[in-house]
Amino acid sequence: MTRSVSSPVAAILVPVGQPLGAVVEDDGSTYLRVRLGPEIHRLDESSASMWNALHRTRPGTERGIDRGLLAAVRPATVTDPDREVELLLDLGLVVEVTVSSPEVRQAFADSYRLLPLQEILGNSDGEQHAHSLVAGGTHRTLAIDTPLRDVLIYAPREDDLYGTCYVRSGALVADEEWSRLSDPDAYLEHVLRHVHPLLERHAAYFDLALEPSPQRQHTAKAGDLTDGSNEPEAIEDDSDEECLFAVGYPSGARYMWLGLESVNIRVGDDELELATDQAWLVWLAAHGKVDGLTVDDSEQTICAMARDAGVLAPIFEVDDQQLRGMVVRSGIGPELFQFAATHRLEPLLCGLGNSADEPDRYVLGIDADNPLVELSAEQYAVWREAHLSASLLDAARAAEDTIDLRQYLRVVQYLSVRHAAYIDRVR
Repeated sequence: MTRSVSSPVAAILVPVGQPLGAVVEDDGSTYLRVRLGPEIHRLDESSASMWNALHRTRPGTERGIDRGLLAAVRPATVTDPDREVELLLDLGLVVEVTVSSPEVRQAFADSYRLLPLQEILGNSDGEQHAHSLVAGGTHRTLAIDTPLRDVLIYAPREDDLYGTCYVRSGALVADEEWSRLSDPDAYLEHVLRHVHPLLERHAAYFDLALEPSPQRQHTAKAGDLTDGSNEPEAIEDDSDEECLFAVGYPSGARYMWLGLESVNIRVGDDELELATDQAWLVWLAAHGKVDGLTVDDSEQTICAMARDAGVLAPIFEVDDQQLRGMVVRSGIGPELFQFAATHRLEPLLCGLGNSADEPDRYVLGIDADNPLVELSAEQYAVWREAHLSASLLDAARAAEDTIDLRQYLRVVQYLSVRHAAYIDRVR
C-alpha cells in the first residue's frame, strides 16, 4: 500500500456534523453523538477520537489534516487511522476536499452549509479587520477576518455555503481591503482555506445543505391547532403581564476610524444597528433573568435589570427595538402562538455530553476542557432538536413529551440567556 504524503496542496479531510456530546447509553456504554442533517450518528471511542482529531489544523497553518498527517495526529485510542477515516467517509461525517480544485470546492459548497456555534464579539479600535468570537457570552476563543465574519452571520439564512459566498461576495466589490474576493469562487476558496481554526475551536460546523424550497417558511397560526394530545397549548396564567423575547444573532461591535460606531445584531436577513450602549444593554436584558432552571422574562423584570445596568429610560428602548423586530412583546394566548409560528431557534456551543453519575445533566461548551453550560434533559432535548423544525411552534409540536407552549418557550429563553442558542425569524 502506497503511503500518502502530506503537502500544502493535498486534499484535506473535513469533518462535518454538529457535535452533540459523548452520551452514556442505558447499558452504560458511551458513544459520541454527531448530527448530520436529520440523522444522529453514534461513534465508538476509536471513531470519535479520529473524528475529533480531524478538527485540528496542520501545525503552523490554518489548513486541515490530510492523509499524510494521519499518523502524526493519530489519537492513542486509534490503532488504524486509515481504517477509521474510511469508516467516517462512508458515514458521511468526513469529506475529502481538494481546495485548489474549483470543481471540488464548488461541489462541496453546493452540498454543505457552515453554521456558527459561537457569537461574534466584534472588532476593536486597534484591529478593525479582526473580529473576535466569544462562547457562552464571556469566553473569547479566536479572531477571524471580515469575509469569515460575514459567512457566520448570514449562512443560517442561505441554503448552502456557495449561496452564502455568492451573496456576500457582492458586498466586497467596493471594499478596498477585500475587493479581490468579490468573485464568489474566490470568496469560497478563501473561506475553505481559513475555516479550519473555527472547526478546531468548535466555533462553527458544517451541516448538509438545505433543499431550496419557497414553501419552507412556516405560516401556521393559533387557529390551526387541533386537540391532539401532543399539541402545545398556551399556559393559563393569572397575570396579564407581557413577556419579552430578544431576537437575533449578535454580529458584534463595529469600530471604524472614529471609534465605536455601533453594536450589530442580525435579525432575519438584516443586520441591524444598536447605536448606543443604552440600546445594547436593553437588548441584553431582554433575554431575561435566570431564576434557577427557568427564566423570568416579564417586562417589569427586564426593565428593572436595564435600569440597574444604567439605562435611563428602558421602556423607550424596548419600544424602539420592538418596532425593528429585535424584541418581541407577547401576551399569553394567540400572541404567543404568533410569535412561535414566526420565529425559530438556532443552537450555539458544542455538545459535551453527560456522565454515568449524572445521566440527566448535559454539558455544553467549547471543548472538554472548557465546559460552560449545564442543562437538564428537557433543556438539552430542546437545544438538540428545535432547530430541525421550521419554527418554534413546529418544534414544540414535535417535542416527545406533551408540554404547553409557554413552558416550552421558557426553556428556549433559558438557552438564549445562557448563550446556548439564539432566537431568529423563520426562514
